[in-house]
Parts: sequence; C-alpha cells; structure tokens
Amino acid sequence: MGKQKKSIGILILLDELFTKKILSKHDFCAEYQISNPTFERYISDLRSFLQEKHPEYEIVYDSKDKIYRLVDANL
Repeated sequence: MGKQKKSIGILILLDELFTKKILSKHDFCAEYQISNPTFERYISDLRSFLQEKHPEYEIVYDSKDKIYRLVDANL
C-alpha cells in the first residue's frame, strides 16, 4: 500500500498543480494527511519528472506567498 499511496499522492499533487496552477503545502498536507517531508519528496519527484518529460513546465516556490506555482515557460 505504501507505493500505491505515494503514486496516488503524486498524481493528485500534479493534477492540482495543472488544474489550479498554485498550491499551498500547508493546505495540501492537511487535506491529504501527509507530512511536510512527504510533500517535499512528492514535489522533488514531480520536478524531476517534468524536467525529463515536460521541460516547458517548472514547479517554483513563491516564498512571499508560501505557495508552489506551476509555470509554463512557453507563456
């Protein structure tokens, strides 16, 4: 179940970024009951995936607003 839970969590995170374009770590962790380190691992995995498969997209952290943004370099 551990790997399945991780896969689902990463897919949900990616879906939320593509749908909303922004994401709060605090809100996501609370809603899906995951720890901050787990969230950070998910973000790291997604950044690696996007860099390899979809380099036009990048996940950036906005420290002022404390949110993650999905940025399309083509725009």
